[in-house]
Amino acid sequence: FEIPRIIGDPPFPHSNIHMERIANAHTYQSTKHYESPVISIERMKIRLKLLEDSNATLYLRNCDLVEENMNLAKRSEFELLEKDMRTLRDAVIAREEAWDKAVEREQNCRQQLARLTAEVITARHLCETRQDELHVAMDTLTVISIIDCSIAYIEETEIRMLD
Repeated sequence: FEIPRIIGDPPFPHSNIHMERIANAHTYQSTKHYESPVISIERMKIRLKLLEDSNATLYLRNCDLVEENMNLAKRSEFELLEKDMRTLRDAVIAREEAWDKAVEREQNCRQQLARLTAEVITARHLCETRQDELHVAMDTLTVISIIDCSIAYIEETEIRMLD
């Protein structure tokens, strides 16, 4: 006698219904024919054996279903844990991506700061150079104006001396 162990088998019929069918069949057979008590007892023994086998089968099926239910509960918990782990992994990945973007922005800011610092230094040198050139030009103009004044004075003095 082999017990089916395939998951998803249709359930066995309710035992009360099975017993009623056997009782009804027994009543029908006993009213239809007259049977000797020995044959009737033998039939009852056979039916009892069938009921015991059915009960054993139902008991084993119930044990299998309880085990399957526990496995499904464990699998359900495992699936929830996997879902939570995926959610956490996605959150970690998102934070890592945000961190990478922040580091990249920081590097860009540092590069821009270095460029601006170089431009400021260059502009300062140009300003100092222009200022030096302006001082030289002013000094030159001052000298020229002094020379012009001196020349004018000399010319004026010469004119006065000639007069």
